[in-house]
Amino acid sequence: MFSSFKYVLFFCLLILLDYPLNSQDIERKKNELYKKINNSIDDTNKVNLYFKLASSINKYQSIEHIEVYKKALDLSTKLEFKLGLRKSYSSLILAFYSKEMYDYALTYCLQYKDYASSKLDAAALAQANHLMGILQSKQGNFKESLKYHQTSNEEFRSLGDTFSFARGLVSIAITYYDNKYYDSSIVFFKKSINLFDSVKNVSEIANSLLGISESYLKLNNHQASLAYATKAYKAYLKIKLDHGICITELALGQVYHAKQQMDSSLFLITSSLSLARKLNLISVQKEAYYLKSKIYSELKKYDSAYYYSEINRTISDSLAVKQSNYMMDNSLFKFNLLKKENEISIQNSLITERNRQNKLLLIGLVIISITLSIAVWAFIQKNKSAKKIAAQKKEIEEKQKEIIDSINYAKRIQQSLLPTIKYIAKKIK
Repeated sequence: MFSSFKYVLFFCLLILLDYPLNSQDIERKKNELYKKINNSIDDTNKVNLYFKLASSINKYQSIEHIEVYKKALDLSTKLEFKLGLRKSYSSLILAFYSKEMYDYALTYCLQYKDYASSKLDAAALAQANHLMGILQSKQGNFKESLKYHQTSNEEFRSLGDTFSFARGLVSIAITYYDNKYYDSSIVFFKKSINLFDSVKNVSEIANSLLGISESYLKLNNHQASLAYATKAYKAYLKIKLDHGICITELALGQVYHAKQQMDSSLFLITSSLSLARKLNLISVQKEAYYLKSKIYSELKKYDSAYYYSEINRTISDSLAVKQSNYMMDNSLFKFNLLKKENEISIQNSLITERNRQNKLLLIGLVIISITLSIAVWAFIQKNKSAKKIAAQKKEIEEKQKEIIDSINYAKRIQQSLLPTIKYIAKKIK
């Protein structure tokens, strides 16, 4: 059975990632942007050009935008461009999420949290925790998901970011819905509507109304489900949002089918199918054909039931082929990504080894310089000592000469006096 609510979160992601619904001349726009990027210097304007390029790529059929977001992240990191870093990380995480590449989404989310913590960027940390909550929910970690969402909502509240806080409430509602706590889901969707109303965001109000409708349908409260789906439908019509109108018409068709009002159900499903063809929403077309086949079968119009069942099967086969090609593309992308990561790892290892060798060389040079300095100092000190000893020796020799000269002088005086003494003695006798 089709669940229209599974498109609510994805629809939010479309808005966050700037998906180009019904964009024309995509290739021309892409080529122009590539040319501008190639002729641009590395500045914040170039980062913004990367974001424009990524939003121009058909993300339903390509993973090219992921590489573009990575380039935006690398350049934002180089420039220390805070806004660019926030948008690059969040866009990469949501892009991997939308492609069901949850391991990569989680890796970048952890990197985002580390960046936000290291730079004390409160807004980025709140956003990273919010994204972590979405990923944990997708991986079936109910308690962890709620913990991250509650943390992020406290952070959004302290920042005064009403819109993000309301988005956080929607994520909590979705987490409860996925785990079949439909009453709690309704409570948080209603809280989000009050906040979205305060910031006048009609599309988000419509998303939450559709979520409430689906929750009530799960509780078999068909009347309440119909009332909220109708409110969502009117909101989408007011802002002329075809994607939302298409999904809500299918949801209303499902509610009328549950109420056994087959004519109203078929009318809305057919209208949704027509719009889905215009928007090229293949999955919505598939579910619409499935519901029409089911209704005609219940009405015992088996020819029509078989006809729509065959169309549903054909689309399912086509989707299976596309899904297979998509998985191959993802596998190839993962292979190339791992290859690049390995190349980067090898380059980093070579750089580390080169740095280690340079450090050892520097240490060796420092040791040699110190040794030479000590040797020169010792040589100088030895020369000083030798000169000092030579001076002292010379001084001693000079003093010794003076003493010897004095002794010789005294001796000469004595020798000169001796004849006189003898002469005196002779005379005395």
